[in-house]
Amino acid sequence: MELQNDQRQHIDVHIVDPYLSVSNKTNSGWRAGFYAQDEYRITDNLLINAGLRLDYHHFATDLQLNPRIGLIWDITPSITSKLLYGSAFRAPNLLELNRSSQSNQTLQEELIKSYEAVLEWYPGSGLKLLGTLFYNDLNKVLSLDPSGTTFNSGSFTTIGNSGKYTTFGFELGAEKLWATGRQFKLTWTHQSTRNETGNGDNWAEDSPRNLVKAHYAEPLFHNKLRLGFEEIFVDERLSSNKNIVPGYHLLNINLALAKPIYGVQASLGIYNVLDQNYKIIAGPDLTQDTLAMDGRTVRFRCEYGF
Repeated sequence: MELQNDQRQHIDVHIVDPYLSVSNKTNSGWRAGFYAQDEYRITDNLLINAGLRLDYHHFATDLQLNPRIGLIWDITPSITSKLLYGSAFRAPNLLELNRSSQSNQTLQEELIKSYEAVLEWYPGSGLKLLGTLFYNDLNKVLSLDPSGTTFNSGSFTTIGNSGKYTTFGFELGAEKLWATGRQFKLTWTHQSTRNETGNGDNWAEDSPRNLVKAHYAEPLFHNKLRLGFEEIFVDERLSSNKNIVPGYHLLNINLALAKPIYGVQASLGIYNVLDQNYKIIAGPDLTQDTLAMDGRTVRFRCEYGF
């Protein structure tokens, strides 16, 4: 069981000069989630894993009941296949309710249904190979209403449950773990996300068709430290103004204590090592297509646990 009390949520939207209050609202409420999961072995190499979750959210219009189910088959001692299904929801937040194109109570929760087929192979010597096919169906996605609401000094774009998207793709991955603690991971995800709102069948905004991630970790000084290298590639994307935004790649390096020492965990990271001038997609209600991100960044982090 999960309970959360949002004691106070406050939003103030106004135009700075000349001052014009657009909205000033305060809200509060409860969230509650009840969930259960169990596993039943049908045969020695076939089992079913099922779960059910019931949610109440003070911003959701109805109680939400979402199942999860997985059929897992050990084809051989080294090969496992899985068929997975699940659904979930996301309630609108206070900002989205504040920008509703209708009464606040008419905004509904976003819904998703997810289907996956997974094949895992463990050929030995610390090697793991993975292949996944997936399909996602998203409905009632909170999207901007182009009609908006106009004020004396500008416009305030509104939101409604008009979005519908589908995603189909696959993921291929490999992982190698050596006895010394050295580790290497490589994953490639290819997906096609379509915006089926209105006329539909369009390439969805900010949905790269290819994502590649490589990670290598090397233990140092008898595994007291771990040195990690990470390479990330993000393919080109479509902006809100229907322009193609180039893809980019990032190299990150991280040096961290393998285990806490007297409760202290520390790490030193260098991000965007090659100082790439990369950009992310700007929000659909902004004038510009993209937002420039940080160049090379150094970050030291230290935590003490007690």
